[in-house]
Amino acid sequence: FHPKWKRRFFLDNFFRFLLPCLIPIVFGFFSIMFTHRYFGEELKSNNEKVLNQYNEFLQLVVEEVDSLSLFFDADPVMANTFRSVITASKFSLDDLKALRYLENAIAIPSDSRPYIYSIYVYYENEYRRFFSSRENISYLDTFFDAYWLDLYRENNDGGSELLTVKRSIRGFGTDTSTREVVSIYKPIANGRGLLVVNVRPEYFEQSFDGMRKLRDQSILVIDEHSRLLMSSGRPDALSSPVMEQLKGAVGQAGTVSFRQGKFLVTLKNIPRLNWSL
Repeated sequence: FHPKWKRRFFLDNFFRFLLPCLIPIVFGFFSIMFTHRYFGEELKSNNEKVLNQYNEFLQLVVEEVDSLSLFFDADPVMANTFRSVITASKFSLDDLKALRYLENAIAIPSDSRPYIYSIYVYYENEYRRFFSSRENISYLDTFFDAYWLDLYRENNDGGSELLTVKRSIRGFGTDTSTREVVSIYKPIANGRGLLVVNVRPEYFEQSFDGMRKLRDQSILVIDEHSRLLMSSGRPDALSSPVMEQLKGAVGQAGTVSFRQGKFLVTLKNIPRLNWSL
């Protein structure tokens, strides 16, 4: 054959036989690309919806802390009464009545909110005395949870209105087991006092399990230093590469999404608490 005919013969056979075989491959490639992008957007949208639900759920904690602090700060007479009782060298009959009122005011949210383990109220005093929703008037030197005030002083840099510390405490009374709590500290009485709400992380973790939309979906709650506060879902979501990339996204406004290995990660910040979901 003439070289010219060979070229024509090849092109004729290429378009007749090979090109029809390539068309499904090309369409398949673009179909996969489109599907991958579509499901990626769907997952991102689903993540954002789930995080918005969690955000509203965790706002319960903020509202509770604000409500309690307002109770102590809104009425100067009441606040001064409680402060004088806690800092007094000994109690009068009027002091005991004030303590009973304080006990009732704190016991209601502590007993009725399943996510609250305990509440502390402290004013600076030489006796290291404070009020606990579990044992009423207590002393740091003999209380079963003795180091909560030291942890606040160690971690408080004055930069945040609310300070969060995850810690382990021994059980109350005959309960000698150790439990995890997330303590939320808020100054009261112009910085002369301190309100502490100890939250049960397991309550939220169990609730997260019921709210997750997808089987392989995980939820992490971290503080402003990227320390894990609570989690639910797959344990491998806590892998080092994911946590490292999360550190760079913490504190950014709005919602941030990125891919890390096999994970699509969506992050949303929780105002006031300085937590991130």
